[in-house]
This record gives sequence, structure tokens and C-alpha cells, in this order.
Amino acid sequence: MVEDRMCPFRLLPEPREKGISPAVAESCPNAEVALTGRLAEFRSALRQEIEAARRHAESFAVGLVHGRRIGPVAGSVHYVFELENALNLPGDAPGDLILPDREPLEVSVVAVDGMAITLSVPEDLGLTVPCARLHSDLTLLMRKLIERIETKADLPNVVGDRLLDADVHGSPAWVDEKPYGLNPEQNRALAASLGFRATFIQGPPGTGKSKTIGAIATALLRSDRSVLIVSHTNAAVDKALLEMNAYLDDEPRRQGLVIRVGDPRDIRLKERHPDLLLSTHAERRSQALADRRTGLHHVQEQCMEKVKALCKKIELHEWVCLAV
Repeated sequence: MVEDRMCPFRLLPEPREKGISPAVAESCPNAEVALTGRLAEFRSALRQEIEAARRHAESFAVGLVHGRRIGPVAGSVHYVFELENALNLPGDAPGDLILPDREPLEVSVVAVDGMAITLSVPEDLGLTVPCARLHSDLTLLMRKLIERIETKADLPNVVGDRLLDADVHGSPAWVDEKPYGLNPEQNRALAASLGFRATFIQGPPGTGKSKTIGAIATALLRSDRSVLIVSHTNAAVDKALLEMNAYLDDEPRRQGLVIRVGDPRDIRLKERHPDLLLSTHAERRSQALADRRTGLHHVQEQCMEKVKALCKKIELHEWVCLAV
């Protein structure tokens, strides 16, 4: 079940941490940036998560050999390497590619297939890469988030202030539980998400978080509200969308009210639910526009024939008038 800590964010103001301002930090990169309130609390929580991950050895490096370039893809370059040791990493996992005599490159895992790994690299390294090491650190995103918070701390953030306001307005909404088949804790999460500005849902793997997200998104859609589901992995978005799809009728899918943007990793979306893909609706609309263009050309030809017939009648009428 989802843990009992599913409740709206209630972040209480804290005294300003000791440190310097973000503006001064630019000239003193090793100095501590002073934060206040929810930003200070958020940074502290992220640091605790990073430390816990390090204690559990979630960072490791693996040797890569015989790298070869596959080609450019969406602003990056894909390379496939042979692994020196077996590796179990999820798709889109971030990491550092360590090459001889140069700074590490931030890369992401595209796929791991047996003893081969495909990486998305931000620059072209040439046709081949004889050897490298992949330092996979699942805390990278948290460290980047801390950097972002510290860099932008002095800038206005209207959306963030609204979502993470210490004074959370609202109350759990009434929800018809029958259509979703959720357990009591998941129903509480659904009601809180519909009634509060921001809701934090936490639970270990297998507790039904994706199912709850699917129910929340469906309930919002049925209330004529827009929904954006985002994640740092494609697999998580695909799973949430499949859970949402289980609650949908055919009409929302056919009309394109629920769209998966980008290339899904879950093959079920392509094989069983093409109506959820942006490419499907783009093809349909392209075909509809092509059919409409063909129809307009046909109407144009008919109009031209009518114009020609009228021109002949006008010429005949003018000839008769001249003859008289």
C-alpha cells in the first residue's frame, strides 16, 4: 500500500542557513549558498537522499571497450560499447563517461542488451572509442537539482511559490471510488490530489503509485482539466499512461485527448494502443488533410468546367447580339 505520509506539502519557514548569496557564489564556487524556508528544507532533504544513496553503494563504475558510433539522434550522438562486466541499469539512467585525458562527459543510458550498452553522448567522439569507463550515479539528478536551486534562488518563481506555499489551501475532494478500484490509501491520495494545490505521494516499489497516478490523471481529464505527466525516465511515463489507459473509454483515445509525446519504450503502447501515440494522430490528420486537398481539387475542376460553360454561353450571346 502507499505509505501513510501521502499529504500536501506543508513546508514551514526556517531561519536562513549560514552561507552566501547566489550572486556571490558565482565568484566563489566552493562557498555555501544561503537559502531560506522551503528551499533550504528541500536542499537538506536532497542531501540526505544523496548521502543515503552513497551509503548503499548506488554509485559504481564499469569498464567499456570497443565503442563505435551509431549516429546522431536528437542533438546527441549514440555510441554502443561492449561491457566488461554485467550491468543492470534502467533506460535513461544518467552517468559520467570517463575517457582518457579529458573531462568526464554527462551521458545517459539508452539501452542495455546483454553485454552491450548504448549511450547518448553530447558530442561526437569519432567513429570508434577504444576504451572508457561509465560512472553511473543515480544521485546525479539530485545533485543537479541542488545546483539549480542554488543558482536560481534569488530569482522570482511564481509557479514554485504557488505549488509549495507553506499555507496549503484546499481540502480533500470527494471522489467516486468505484471506477478506479483503489485501496483506501490510494483513494486518499486521489482525493488529496484533486483538492489541494500540491500533493506529495510516497511509497516503495510495488505499492501502486503508477496506478494512483493513472487514476488521478483520469479524474482530472474527466473534470475537463489538463494534465501533464513527466518523469526523468520514459519507462515511468509509459507505465503511468498504461495505467491511465485502463480507465479510458474508446472516445478519448480516438479523439486524441490523451497523447504520448516522444518515442515510448514500452512496446505495448505501439502494438496495442497506437491511439495514444502522437505519431498516430499526426498520420491520421495528414491523411485527412490530403483527402481534403484532393476533394478541393475536384471541386476546383468542377468550378472550372462551369466557368468554361458559362464563357461559351456568354460568347454565343454576344454573337447573337451582334448578328441582330
